[in-house]
Amino acid sequence: GIVEGWFTGCKVLAMLGSGWVSCCARPRLVAAAALAVLALGLLGLACVALSPPAKLPQLMVVTAMIGVGVGGAFPALAATVTENEPSHTRASTYGAYRMWRDLGYAGGGLASR
Repeated sequence: GIVEGWFTGCKVLAMLGSGWVSCCARPRLVAAAALAVLALGLLGLACVALSPPAKLPQLMVVTAMIGVGVGGAFPALAATVTENEPSHTRASTYGAYRMWRDLGYAGGGLASR
């Protein structure tokens, strides 16, 4: 319920912010920062999970970090892939990135069954 909604809200806001910042700054730096926040959030979640019972404020903080990390990385990684591509190859490069990314989603889903 509330934790999932908080994660989704943080992710969406981070997507909007990251997309805007990637236009003004180097997308690689934005992606690196987002992935660092994601890693810290996952580390925090592991710490919360290892010391039960989990408290809601702790879960909200680490969930926000994970949401900001995922949401911040998503548009920044796409911008990083196409950042230095010439305009005549940008679409095919982005298509290849999406194909491998989506194949990873499908493979992960199948592997988890």
